Amino acid sequence: MLLLTSIGTAGDIHPYVAIALALKRRGHHVVLAANPYFQERILAAGVGFWPVGSRDEYLRMVRNADLVTPSRSVSYVFDELLMGTFMQQVQAVQDAWQTLRPEAVIAHHICFGSAAACERLGIPLILGVLAPLFWLSSHERIIMPTLPLPDAPGFVHTILRHAMRPLGRWMFDRPLNAKRRSVGAPPIHRAFVRIARGGDGLRPNERISDPLAATPALGLWSPHFRPARADDPAAGHICGFCFWDRPPTSAAQLDQQRELERWMDDGQPPVLVTLGSSVSHHGRSTYDLAARACARLGRRALLLTGEPIDAAWPEGIRATPYAAYSAVMPRAAAIVHHAGIGTAAAAMRAGVPSVILPFANDEFDNVFRARALGVAVEVRHRRRTVDGLARAIDAALTTAALRARARDLGDRIRAESGAETAADAIERVLNRRRANP
Repeated sequence: MLLLTSIGTAGDIHPYVAIALALKRRGHHVVLAANPYFQERILAAGVGFWPVGSRDEYLRMVRNADLVTPSRSVSYVFDELLMGTFMQQVQAVQDAWQTLRPEAVIAHHICFGSAAACERLGIPLILGVLAPLFWLSSHERIIMPTLPLPDAPGFVHTILRHAMRPLGRWMFDRPLNAKRRSVGAPPIHRAFVRIARGGDGLRPNERISDPLAATPALGLWSPHFRPARADDPAAGHICGFCFWDRPPTSAAQLDQQRELERWMDDGQPPVLVTLGSSVSHHGRSTYDLAARACARLGRRALLLTGEPIDAAWPEGIRATPYAAYSAVMPRAAAIVHHAGIGTAAAAMRAGVPSVILPFANDEFDNVFRARALGVAVEVRHRRRTVDGLARAIDAALTTAALRARARDLGDRIRAESGAETAADAIERVLNRRRANP
């Protein structure tokens, strides 16, 4: 039996559903520990469910504006999501261990409580990392919400790395290790750098006692998005993006999806606008802006708003709370989004150019990579006007090289199977441990 754990929004949960299903197809019994907000869709997928926290706590977290405020998002996510659910994760893993006796735990790397519980109980741990930012390669620039400096000279990034070390120890090590000590787990030093790397990069005299030293780390992104680097974790493996879409669960939902597909196919392909499962709670003004920009260009648009929005949209603009990305993105002419890693991955897989408006956290790093690949246009905050967004959308619709690169990247990503590759890696770890108990 294998236990998977993840916290966060749909972009954090759905890849683990994909991995769980890949493992289930191989005959493993799998259970996914997550917030009850996701319980219905996890069970409907045929995956076992274990609760972490409450639905009300999840909604309170995603509806707080600090989540999408660049100057506050990192500390908010750390305090409210990572540290706020730490003890709930510990309790969930402990309870699952007593009831299910999992052979191993596969945890989203931000599940700090799950990792601590595994160390305390002696359960083998495998980490999954969704966004390449968190491997913090020295061969790449630092792109964060408060440090959007992609064009700065290299020495600036060297200075930033040195400055971030004591800051990281103060902001992250202290509160995290206080929590770890409270549950009997040893401290981790330089946690922000090492927690996603499975303890890699330790000084020689630390490796013997470090709790993460032998922990495998799976990079759950496409090597075409971010290839292997010379200083990647020694026990790291880049698997590919792991895709799972919540399917229709009733005849009415299926009919609605088919009608939406017919609308998209009937005429010029529309522009698709989505802010994922987190930013959508704070995106009313962005949806309004995008609708007006598309109307100015004379383009139809489909807005995926997350929640119902009562509005009189311009002619040719349609809004719906949800549609499966795999059904609507390939039908779009361009995709306007925020570069959350799940949404960015789905847009790249669709082979359609992106217009990206980053808000917080790893989104700035994700858009930097998409721009470097030549498949996206970024609209920075000061240019988020009707005119600015209309110009960016028009560029995505009319630039032949951009569209060709997007199609090529989509072909490459669709040829991969990240969830199956991750399942292969997990089974290799399990087989080695069975051979060397």
